[in-house]
Amino acid sequence: MSASHLSPTHHADAQATAKAARAHARSASPAPAATDPVFDPAGPSLLVQADNLEYLRTLPDASFTVIYIDPPFNTGKPQTRRSYSARSADAQGDSKGSGGQDSAQRTGFKGKSYSTVLQTIASYSDSFEDYWAFLEPRIREAHRLLAEDGTLYLHLDWREVHYAKIMCDMIFGRDCFLNELIWAYDYGAKSTRRWPTKHDNILVYVKNSRSYYFNTAEVDREPYMAPSLVTEEKAARGKLPTDVWWHTIVSPTGKEKTGYPTQKPVGLLRRMIAASSRPGDWVLDFFAGSGTTGAAAASLGRKFVCVDQNPSAIETMAHRLNASETSLQAYRGVPRGASVLFTPHRSVGVRGGTSRDALMAASRKALAAQRVKLQQQVQPVEGAACEFVRHSSTDAVEKQLRVQAREHLRRERRRQELAKKRAAS
Repeated sequence: MSASHLSPTHHADAQATAKAARAHARSASPAPAATDPVFDPAGPSLLVQADNLEYLRTLPDASFTVIYIDPPFNTGKPQTRRSYSARSADAQGDSKGSGGQDSAQRTGFKGKSYSTVLQTIASYSDSFEDYWAFLEPRIREAHRLLAEDGTLYLHLDWREVHYAKIMCDMIFGRDCFLNELIWAYDYGAKSTRRWPTKHDNILVYVKNSRSYYFNTAEVDREPYMAPSLVTEEKAARGKLPTDVWWHTIVSPTGKEKTGYPTQKPVGLLRRMIAASSRPGDWVLDFFAGSGTTGAAAASLGRKFVCVDQNPSAIETMAHRLNASETSLQAYRGVPRGASVLFTPHRSVGVRGGTSRDALMAASRKALAAQRVKLQQQVQPVEGAACEFVRHSSTDAVEKQLRVQAREHLRRERRRQELAKKRAAS
């Protein structure tokens, strides 16, 4: 029977069945795409566009000698409250350094061992409602992916480093805490109502406290602050850095600048990677941003995996790290429908406003302009080469971006409507 001869009831049933089938197809978990990267220890370095947590779960254990991550700092003036309870570890049956999900060993009054248990974490008015829940599974994956002689460098600032220290003690064990590095710099505006905050914190953890790799012979040296107090030979050689590193930020007009926000100086990454890995070792950064980790790794003869989901980051790293043009054919740029999030200085009309196609075109134009600027101002890292891969988790990321874009449009239009009413009254 043809569709044109169906009764209204049969036609409605057929439409409902087809709609249910389409909904089931959309909700079904997609099989891994053919373009999903397969990590090969003997293969090339990788630039990966992905939801980093989903991608990390596909990587084999103990694959990386150095993992450096510079996650979002939770800078939106968070109002965060943590509450804990402590009970005897003996009664709980905990063992030191067990790395349980919600506990960390503490030695308390009269040498008794106590387990500090995370009770509640409430966070609001910020980019992440629960920073702990965002970061904790990624740190667990980093621990799994580190080789036995491997080292994690976790780059944060004063806002969350205290909570991250507790988290890493839980996951790695307190005996695997190696250092807290202080990166001190002196640039930018300074508060007059408190001591200006001009440093970042870098927590250093090792996978195994007995077998981690650390080679001071490969570390760049610093001049003595008082060279007259040491021999001429020592003054000429310089001293090993301490756990406080004075290093300028990326100069706004320097050759190293890529224009990507939160870019870190390559000198910091070179020091970490040189000290904690050997030539040919693998380095991982899953908040890769401008690709500084990949740049430092390549210059030192290490292989790298750099992961990010942001189209702007992918554009920057593809140019800086010499991603192969053939592999970049899998790159889609700005996801359709989410272009409003990538379109700078674009107003949205109240009555339907700028069309989706116009926003899409403007976003692609902005990325193209960024690409031209990168080609003019940023020199690709000599010796760097990598393959670009688009992980299947990017589909879910792009879907979420489209949802965010729709909400952004709604908020913007409501704001404009209110402004128009106030102007008319």
